[in-house]
Amino acid sequence: MNSARVDRHTDRQIFNLITVIDVLYYFPVSKIRKILDDVCDLLTNDGILVLRHWAPGGGYLTHLEWLELVKDKFNIIKAELLDTQHSLLVCQKKFTDIICS
Repeated sequence: MNSARVDRHTDRQIFNLITVIDVLYYFPVSKIRKILDDVCDLLTNDGILVLRHWAPGGGYLTHLEWLELVKDKFNIIKAELLDTQHSLLVCQKKFTDIICS
């Protein structure tokens, strides 16, 4: 089942929900920001992003650092540091379209 829609302005597929699980921590922060920008562009205006990543600190980002990375583009609906030291973030794309009458 394909839940993607096509954006009438760009002819790109857009999604209501995107999950990114245990992959972003392999990238440097600059690349993570770019990936989050790209994910944001692929979501509908009220689209949801679910992130779960290893967040013990040390050589990895902490839970608070993940929150900081995400908050520019997304409203955080739920944030939890799991017992496994994973950061779980459920986010909604910040509204970006301007409606002109």
